[in-house]
Amino acid sequence: MAATSAAFQDRIHAVASAIIKRMHTLASPVRLAVGLSTFRNRAGLLGSMLIAPINMRRNLPPANRTRVNQLIGEINADWDQLQFHVGLESEEAAVFDAWRNRTRERYMTHGLALVENTVRQLQEAEYTTLNAADFTARYVLAMQPVEIWRHRFFEILEHRYAEKARRAWRHLVTVISAALAIMVVAFLAIGRIYWRLQYPFLHVSRDVVELAHDRIFRARDRPPHDKALTPLFDAVDILADRLAERRAVTHQLRQLADMDSLTDLLNRRAFERQARQWLAGYPNEPISLISLDIDHFKQINDRYGHLAGDRVLCELANVLQGLTTDDVIASRFGGDEFAVLIRAGWARSQAIAGQLQTAVRGLEVGTDDDVTIDVAVSIGIAEATSSDLSSLMHAADEQLYAAKTQGRDCIRTTGGGPV
Repeated sequence: MAATSAAFQDRIHAVASAIIKRMHTLASPVRLAVGLSTFRNRAGLLGSMLIAPINMRRNLPPANRTRVNQLIGEINADWDQLQFHVGLESEEAAVFDAWRNRTRERYMTHGLALVENTVRQLQEAEYTTLNAADFTARYVLAMQPVEIWRHRFFEILEHRYAEKARRAWRHLVTVISAALAIMVVAFLAIGRIYWRLQYPFLHVSRDVVELAHDRIFRARDRPPHDKALTPLFDAVDILADRLAERRAVTHQLRQLADMDSLTDLLNRRAFERQARQWLAGYPNEPISLISLDIDHFKQINDRYGHLAGDRVLCELANVLQGLTTDDVIASRFGGDEFAVLIRAGWARSQAIAGQLQTAVRGLEVGTDDDVTIDVAVSIGIAEATSSDLSSLMHAADEQLYAAKTQGRDCIRTTGGGPV
């Protein structure tokens, strides 16, 4: 998680630097936006580092304690940087200061105090007052002003630059209208001007329409045109590039929101969204669900360490990726729990489960000490009897539980028909 967060932050800083380099007038707002995002991400990472020790009821390792102290220092440094709001209008600055004050009261005071108290208890093994759910609820509540602050600031920037964009478009319309009038007069004067001004202008207008409808832009060969139209062609090209960048970033963000950061499989939210879409076609097409988890995964983590456990999860994810088709999707629900949704009946699901079990048995996952970890999975299969996802998941989980209780490393299914 820390590595993913760092990589994402690096990407944000790179994009921000590129924006500032192109448009110096955006320097202050962009730096504030990056600062707020960095502050929020570090605060979230700080809280997440304590969840595992609380859940496992273990002392906080020295390395984690050092990282926690480092994060607190970075958060305080970020906080100091967020007291300046150069370049904001007076009303924007007032909103900025109001949410900064709320953040100071809720997060910088109570949130960090909660972290320090929790760290102290973990160091002193005072586990009686520690509960992961309670800690998460209190920490999320403390972080709430941070989320709202960032959201409101982005709304302010979006409103400001949307208004500037509207003024720019009105200016462009004015320029276009003037150009049209000039071309009409020129057409009446001499036909040649038509081919030098009006025709090229119609050409670029079609490009503008394509961009306005958010269609993929493909620049045509530019016709011969008067030099006066060159800036307009350049403006359309620049606008097309910016819109393409926005589409690419939006697509990337959607992928990040739908993918599990460790295994690159779908996360549970994206998986359930796709499952509900498929189940909407019931009963016209059968839907099956495979529920599985890794046998004795806790023992793998305890014996070989969490890095080795992560390798096992990634190797299993690679196997699942190899089974994925247009009619088969795989997801990591969390921990060592995985699910496979199949747009077919139980017979094909059973065949896929067999392939999966064979592939897992053949895995050779090594540790840093050159020890090979034996991996096995228990599998439960159920076929949908309605369009209700919860019922299907419950049925598959029951079969998985049966596989666990009947010796593990096996497949249990409801049989040759619906559950």
